[in-house]
Amino acid sequence: MSRVPRAGSIALPFALVLVLIAASLTTAATRRSTARTVTAGEPPIAVVAVAWPVSTLLISEVQTGGASASDEFAELANAGSLAVDLNGLEVVYATATGSTVTRKAAWTSSRVLEPGRHLLIANAAGIHAPMADLTYSGGFAATGGAVVLRAIGGSPIDAVGWGDATNAFVEGAAAIAPAGGSSIERLPGGSAGNATDTNDNATDLVVAIPNPQNLAAPPTPDPSPSPSPSSSPTPTVAPSPTPTPTPTPTPTPTPTPTPTPTPTPTPTPSVPATPSVTP
Repeated sequence: MSRVPRAGSIALPFALVLVLIAASLTTAATRRSTARTVTAGEPPIAVVAVAWPVSTLLISEVQTGGASASDEFAELANAGSLAVDLNGLEVVYATATGSTVTRKAAWTSSRVLEPGRHLLIANAAGIHAPMADLTYSGGFAATGGAVVLRAIGGSPIDAVGWGDATNAFVEGAAAIAPAGGSSIERLPGGSAGNATDTNDNATDLVVAIPNPQNLAAPPTPDPSPSPSPSSSPTPTVAPSPTPTPTPTPTPTPTPTPTPTPTPTPTPTPSVPATPSVTP
């Protein structure tokens, strides 16, 4: 004999479905809450690493102090030929040993950097703050450390280590620690741009006079416009030279032949007739 299902046996699966739906909504809400604007100093947000061409976006210059320890900055440069978007990236500072990593800037929305352009991140308490595109709190150690550009919570894209830095972010050997009032700048430097990247900080960066550049600075190197091709001038056709007339030769008069005198014939003497002899 078949049994009629009890009301409780039907309600249990239905209740389970409601629980699963509620869990899904909670997970979706949690995911949405992570897509938020972040500010300097917040702990890194774990997200999927963004693949990025290493040779395109670089840390171009770093100053660790000046007249004040807060007179410091980190500068980014687009050394490629195409615009790049910083969305999903962050700049962090790592201590010499890497024991502490602090966020200094992050982008969670579009921020396009055109070819040859720079972006300036400076200490909010230093002299470079008024011209900076972004500011941060807390400083860099003059004796050693590293500034790192990476996907938010992900893999490094570029890093500059100096002084006694031995953390995992340093590329090759660390660059020289700049003295107060100096910076380390990526070669070739200045108006020639900052495109050198051999993945060795000691080779790629040299001590320089600080030259912080922000988004408003002109691109380097200055893209010289391609000269318009000059149109070839239409060759002027030289007139054909007028031939010099050949002088008509003066006819040489034909000499009149001197008539040869006709010799007067000498008369043949008449032979007297021999008389006939009559027998």
